[in-house]
Amino acid sequence: MRWLATQKTLHSSGLSAMQTVLFMSPASSVTLAPIVVLREWHELNFLAEPQEVLHYVLLVLVPGFLAFLLLLIEVQLVKVTSSLTLSVFGNLKSVVTIIFSIVVFGETTTLLQW
Repeated sequence: MRWLATQKTLHSSGLSAMQTVLFMSPASSVTLAPIVVLREWHELNFLAEPQEVLHYVLLVLVPGFLAFLLLLIEVQLVKVTSSLTLSVFGNLKSVVTIIFSIVVFGETTTLLQW
């Protein structure tokens, strides 16, 4: 549903992928920040120590930057193709991940899991 709304926005407004991510990010951050503070308050107590703050910031920024790049690529893919393409590739990624785990790690699966 989210990608369908993104596709409609991209095609009707003429925004680039970067502009779309720029406009979507504040809303998602404002939505998620209170939930994180409420659910993880006991885990954030270690930020009182200054050396831990730097470690935490680096620990959050690196995966955050990678997630930003992934989101930018996904929005560009939806702009160029459609939200259906993103859904098909997402399902394909799941199948490849399962096959990889079977071949490399020797995981067993049943018909019910497929």
